Formats: sequence, C-alpha cells, structure tokens
Amino acid sequence: MRTVVLPEAIGDSAAAYVEGATYPQILLRIARILLDKNDDKLCGIAILVMHMACEVATERSLSESFAMKGIRNLEEPFTGFLNGYNLANDKIRNFYTSMTVDKIQDKPFWKKFIKSARRRNQIVHEGLICSREEAEESFKAVSDVIAHLAK
Repeated sequence: MRTVVLPEAIGDSAAAYVEGATYPQILLRIARILLDKNDDKLCGIAILVMHMACEVATERSLSESFAMKGIRNLEEPFTGFLNGYNLANDKIRNFYTSMTVDKIQDKPFWKKFIKSARRRNQIVHEGLICSREEAEESFKAVSDVIAHLAK
C-alpha cells in the first residue's frame, strides 16, 4: 500500500484524511482544508488541487473501463496519446465518453465544471486571483464530477 504524507501546512493527523478514502477524495479534503483556512491567497491553490483530484478520478475511471472491457493491455498504448486527464479538454472527454459510454457533458453539473476548468487554466496561465465564492463554486462542481465518476 502506498503511503500518503500530508504537509504540515495542512495540519491535523494525516490518518484522519487518508483512512478509507480514495486518492481523489484525499485531494478534495486537502482542498477543503485550504478553503477552510479563510485565506484568500489559498483559493487558487485549492482550485488546482481540486482539479488534480478530478484528473486522478478520470484516469482511474478510464482504467476501470479498460479492465471491464477486457482490454487492459491496450490501456497504456491508448492513454499514451492523451495529454492528461482533464475532462474539460474535448479530446479527452470524447475518449472518456467512447470508453465509458457516459455522456458526462449532458449531466447537470457539466457547465459549472467547464467554468471551473477555465478558472483553473486562468490561475495557471494568467495568474488569476480567485475569490472565496469562486473557489466554493469550483469545489461543488469538481465534487459533483468526482462523485459521478465514482459511480
């Protein structure tokens, strides 16, 4: 089993966040902790962590799909063509939809997730400073996507 070590900056016992949780859930919990610190400077970091959680959940969902289809041997060659696991990327979403037959883009949370993904890109590429309200919107959208992927 892989050990997850949480930075001291997050605080509290790591066991409380790790026990029984998937890696995407742990990342979401870390994002929640960052938001709960009520420090506006941490909102952007929290959004980045949320989207990391979503990408990990997407990767795992695709991996399960390869296994369920009995084509696990094709997983590495096919996913090697991807440039990540961001479902907001049309190429990746189309691949995900083809593999899982899940039209995730038709789900009620999708538009808010796309808005959050754009926000994430602006944080990374343009230095956008987000408000607490925007970070909370992202948290809800990403949480909904991760919950959907876990089904």
